[in-house]
Amino acid sequence: MVRAVPDPAIGSIAVLGVDDFAFKRRAAYGTILLDLATHRPTDLLADRTAESFSGWLRKHRGVSIVCRDRASAYAEGARVGAPEAQQMADRWHLWHGLASYVEKTIRHHRHDLRDPDHDLDEPGRNADAEADVEQIAIAADVDRVEAQAIVARIREHHEAVQRLLADGETISGISRSLRLDRKTVRRFARAPSAEELLIKQRDGRPGQLERFKPYLRERWNQGCTTATVLLAEIRELGYCGSYPALTRYLRLFRTVRSAPPSTLIIPADHPDHIRPVDWKALRARHRT
Repeated sequence: MVRAVPDPAIGSIAVLGVDDFAFKRRAAYGTILLDLATHRPTDLLADRTAESFSGWLRKHRGVSIVCRDRASAYAEGARVGAPEAQQMADRWHLWHGLASYVEKTIRHHRHDLRDPDHDLDEPGRNADAEADVEQIAIAADVDRVEAQAIVARIREHHEAVQRLLADGETISGISRSLRLDRKTVRRFARAPSAEELLIKQRDGRPGQLERFKPYLRERWNQGCTTATVLLAEIRELGYCGSYPALTRYLRLFRTVRSAPPSTLIIPADHPDHIRPVDWKALRARHRT
């Protein structure tokens, strides 16, 4: 009886919303079309191709604005089927994109968000002793929030990629479904666990701490998790870097709540390859 009820006639639509629609998740997808003036769906298409969408637009003239996501098929369909219509991103993608770029910008410049008066060294004063405790606390809070957001995002993406792989989905299909680059999908697919990705996420570019990371991982696994103790030990080995650089590296281990592997297997011809170091002999030589 419900199927016997005729569909309401599709009138003139000025602002059209378009998005993909799952008839059967990860198996069969179509396209849902909405009248954004009434916020009600008006039609469903059997697939999500540019040809189907452009054909629908040619049959229903009068669309002046097409509100869509970033799918190229819908962009091409709107361009062909309604070339006079203006295309714009939907509200969710606008907010999502804005939030993403704001987060990246603040994360990139977070160390510049301080009072410039505290950066001026006065004669006869110890800069370390005069450090602004409040600024240090703010920086630590920002780093902690950043680390938590990165951890949550990486774990979520890794779980989603592994689940789709188990369902038989291809790398290209996962890239389209999750809107991730294929290289990123491959990296998540090859990683046996999210923790391995998290460790590599904050290793960053090689710096003064780079050659001491195997030693830090080894000592962490032995139960030594105090940053000041580890700093003193690597100072004896020749470390000349800063204490904040060490704490930033160790903070990820505390956030992940899992001991990192004591050694990383890196091919000898890889640019990041580091020859094994006899730490005991090196410490003895520095003491003498």
